This record gives sequence, structure tokens and C-alpha cells, in this order.
Amino acid sequence: MIPHLMDFRADPAVLITQALDGYAPLVRKLASHDSLDPDVSVAAALALGRIHGQCLDIAWLEDVPFPLPIGDPMTPEEYCGQAAEYPLFAAWMPRVETALQNLAEEWRQTFFIHGDFKADNLHLNADPGKTGRPRIVVVDWELAGRGEPLWDVGSYVGSVLAIWIDRLGHDAGAFSLFEAAGASAFQRQIGHFLITYRHLMPEAAGNMDRFVLSSLRYAGIFFLHRVLAGLSTTGRVSASGSLMLHMAEALLIRTERAAAVLLPGLR
Repeated sequence: MIPHLMDFRADPAVLITQALDGYAPLVRKLASHDSLDPDVSVAAALALGRIHGQCLDIAWLEDVPFPLPIGDPMTPEEYCGQAAEYPLFAAWMPRVETALQNLAEEWRQTFFIHGDFKADNLHLNADPGKTGRPRIVVVDWELAGRGEPLWDVGSYVGSVLAIWIDRLGHDAGAFSLFEAAGASAFQRQIGHFLITYRHLMPEAAGNMDRFVLSSLRYAGIFFLHRVLAGLSTTGRVSASGSLMLHMAEALLIRTERAAAVLLPGLR
């Protein structure tokens, strides 16, 4: 599940891990137009359960901070140094500020977490016929540490929903996202993942209702990260970025409706 560590260099910080033959990024499987197999999300939940269930002395780990800075306004110099269309993002943020503040107040640093658990960082065994190989291997551990396990859960959910948005294209209306055709396969992916994880990690997940809603809210933060990443590389909020902002707002503010539509019967 975890690539073998070959070497570590502190300055600059670099992890060198064993090369993986016969594995392909899970995001390719989920993005393909073939029928989606919910078993891959079950495998992802099993991998995440093993990570969060590690019996480590986490006192020596670095704290993973809340994924977005809260309550620290930028200086004028910092603001002017942002991407060209950052003001569009900044003007939108007050809509979700209260929801983010509530999540920040609930942030726990009580589990070993991956910190960037998304479909891009999960590699799927491309040859299931070969025995003795894990179904999924998790890569990119630079952000791992002591933090909130539901951030990992929400990041995976958000990465699956992001693939769905990419399939929709850029013409879907902001208010038709949840009703768009083709959602059922992604609903199954997310549902199987959440049910499996909660069965494995009831202590980390907590109450089912809180677990589902918190996971979706953290998925909303995942979309905000995607928009910020686009700003850092292109300086713009793209058409897909605009859709992601609408999805983030729905997940962070209209969470109960989002859960009822995306995950009917799960709560």
C-alpha cells in the first residue's frame, strides 16, 4: 500500500521511494468512459482505513494545519502579489466564510493522515491477476502528519466529483450539477467509499450524519484548492473553476441538500 522508502534528504526535503511497475493512477480509471467499478473506491477506503488506523506515537509528527487560512487578512502587498483574477476568488469567499470557520473550530489533530488523499495520488494495480500485490498504492506523502481524518475522506470525495465535473463539460448550469446525467456511477463510487471507511474507522468517522456532512464540506474545500491551483498556474478562474466554485458553495452551505441528492439513503 505504501511504496518502500529508499532515501530521505532533509535539505531540500525530498522523499525517494521505490518505483512501482504495473500500477496506473486511479484517476485514469475513474475518468475513463467505461463503466465505473465501485470496488476501486472500496479499495481506496481500505487503504485510507489502514493509514488512519496506524498505531503510531503521533506526538512526534508535525501538525497538519487547517487546509485554508482563516481570519488572517492579507497585507496590501500580499494582495497585490496575487494572480490577476484572484480578486474574483476573494470576492466570492465571504459566501462560505462561516462554514469554513465552523470546520476550522472542529479541526482535530488526533490521527495520522495523508494530507493529500485524492484519486491522483492513488495508483491502481493494472494487472489484478498478479497475486501478492496490493490493489492500491498511495503516493505523495509530503503533506502527511497529525491532523483531521475527515480531510482525507473529503479530499477523495472531492476528487471523484471533480472527475464528474470534467465529464460534464463547461456548459452545465450551476444549479443543474446535482441533477446532471451520468451522476449515478459517481454516487456509487462515493457511497461505497464512505460506507466502507465508516465500517473500518467508526472512531474517526463518528456519528453517520456528521460523518457524511463533514466529508462533503471538506470536499468543498478540495474544490477551493483546485481553483487556487488554477489561479497559481494560469492567473485565471477558468470555466471549470467557476463550476467548482458553485460546487464548493453547494457542498459547504447547502450541505444537507447536497447529501440528499448525491447520497440518498446514506444518512
